[in-house]
Amino acid sequence: MKTIKLLTVCLSLCLLSCNDWLEVRSNDVLLQEEVFSDGDGIRIAVNGIYRQISSRDLYGENLTWGFASLLAQHYQGSYYLSDAQNRVANYDWKHSDLQSITERVWARSYNIIANCNNIIQEAVKKDSSFFVHGQVEKDLILGEMYGIRSLLHFEMLRLFVQAPSTGYTGPAIPYVTVYPTYQPVRLDLDSALIYIVGDMQRACELLAPVDTVAFESWSRVVTHRFKSGQHAASWGSDEFINYRGTRMNYWAARALLARIYMWMGDRTRAYEHASAVYSVHQRGRYLWTPVANQSNNNVDNIHTKRWTEALLAFYDQENYNNYEAVARTSLYSAYYPMFTMKNMADLFGVETNDYRYQGLFRDNQYIVWKRPAGTSPAALEVANYQGPLQTVIRFPEMYHIMIECLMEQQRFAEARDLFRVLKLQRGTNDANIPIDNTDTNADGEGDFKTALINDIIREGLTEGQVFYMFKRLNRNVFNGPANVQMTPEKFTPDYPNNETAYGL
Repeated sequence: MKTIKLLTVCLSLCLLSCNDWLEVRSNDVLLQEEVFSDGDGIRIAVNGIYRQISSRDLYGENLTWGFASLLAQHYQGSYYLSDAQNRVANYDWKHSDLQSITERVWARSYNIIANCNNIIQEAVKKDSSFFVHGQVEKDLILGEMYGIRSLLHFEMLRLFVQAPSTGYTGPAIPYVTVYPTYQPVRLDLDSALIYIVGDMQRACELLAPVDTVAFESWSRVVTHRFKSGQHAASWGSDEFINYRGTRMNYWAARALLARIYMWMGDRTRAYEHASAVYSVHQRGRYLWTPVANQSNNNVDNIHTKRWTEALLAFYDQENYNNYEAVARTSLYSAYYPMFTMKNMADLFGVETNDYRYQGLFRDNQYIVWKRPAGTSPAALEVANYQGPLQTVIRFPEMYHIMIECLMEQQRFAEARDLFRVLKLQRGTNDANIPIDNTDTNADGEGDFKTALINDIIREGLTEGQVFYMFKRLNRNVFNGPANVQMTPEKFTPDYPNNETAYGL
């Protein structure tokens, strides 16, 4: 029976057309009832959410090393990329190649949202005795689903809608909370953000007792948060509650709220949530990547995903295969290696001792997504346990948020203290941290903010967040000596055809 349920849920999650973006069709009502007839069915459906969110349509490519990193100008263009990739890097939103990508991102996201809504509706109806671990498990499932629903709506909003910093207040995205939904309505920007914040706050409320009390010991160290060769037996020998780092969890939700509030321009609340994560980091929950694992002379021993720092990282064992399949598609890849990094000398300047340059930048490529070539135990550990991770958010982002908030309040001494810690952990020092924000560059930014932006780029290379930093600030995109001139319209793709077909 469990096998039948697994196949049923996988089919309903995977075999989806663009026209089904707000609905997951089952054969009949009896099938729906069968899938959710016991706790195992809900668990299988939840696991299906994470399988789908790690697909190449989303964090397995487009929202990390692929589409989002091309938009951020990380890679050499021309012969180094395919025609479609060059169009992405040129923001050619009207071209069918780009529209195909954005439609897949949109359709997959809303398919997953529909599944989250289905699971939420079914879980809410169940008594706590329905779940293996009672109320704790019910809260865990609901908290994760509210958090994922918020996260994916936020991803769609910040991609397809102009940033609040531009003054835009018009139509944004549908915020879908009911399964099935046949006629979704686009909300205005402020209303959509209220829903996004509300769902993530609800996730925090539900997950706090799960991750800080019930399963606290299983999220404390990296070898419990993520699958590893050193992983201890799970609570009650139950794999479902294991690996909290690969599932929406309390501290990730707090960090994501900080990111969301920064997007909204609410630095007070952003600082509040970032400092909460910073506080638990200071108490030893999340640790900096050791120096030896950032700058190792043997490239195969470098901790490419810096997993001790990760608050949330989705998981797919096909990451290396997927990356290599794309890297081999260029007609010129034998002569011009695809995903060759650009502007690295301009980005790092004299700070070539920075581990993000010295360690992760090898042979003109960034090795975050590259398969280790060696077969030593250390290389195999990196390949088997860090390779499958798709980083969504890490705690160093909380440093950047706090630094920016302090800078805006003219509290430069405190901002510099945080910046100094970050620099030291990345192998540099405070020599190039400005004293204040008085001098300005060609884009009208003070030198302290310029230094901060530079570090955010360094920290986020190929992880998918850098483009959104530029968009949030309504800033020209860094491109070495000559930044790409941007406008709010240039930052923002057209709505997908499968969305506008609904007349929204």
